[in-house]
Amino acid sequence: MIALMSAGTTVADELPRVVLVQYVVSESSATRVDELLTGSVERALHTLPRVSNIESNTRAGVGKVAADIEIHFEGGATKQDMALVLSRIAQAELGNDVQVTSVAVHLRVARYRPKADASTAASCNMLNSESACKL
Repeated sequence: MIALMSAGTTVADELPRVVLVQYVVSESSATRVDELLTGSVERALHTLPRVSNIESNTRAGVGKVAADIEIHFEGGATKQDMALVLSRIAQAELGNDVQVTSVAVHLRVARYRPKADASTAASCNMLNSESACKL
């Protein structure tokens, strides 16, 4: 989806970059993965400099569980931030009960804006359109 915000500026241009960590785990319980993996990784990542927000989503599939952890940094994420995230998740204590089958780390545009500022809220109210307010 590309929606023009102003001349030559898209919604993607307005959203900050984040680091996205994606885990796939051999497990059937999303709750168990959330407790054993997601929580541990989030706690380890919160200690990184400039981290402003961490959002995660853990969901069950057929014989596996996927966990996405999106890390927001003040001023937007950089390649250096991604390197710090890689280092920190390599050191995270996951325990022997977690069988991670794959891990991917991406530098990408945020899926959403964690905290709407006053100008965003005002423009959403003026437009009076739910789809225009979702970022």
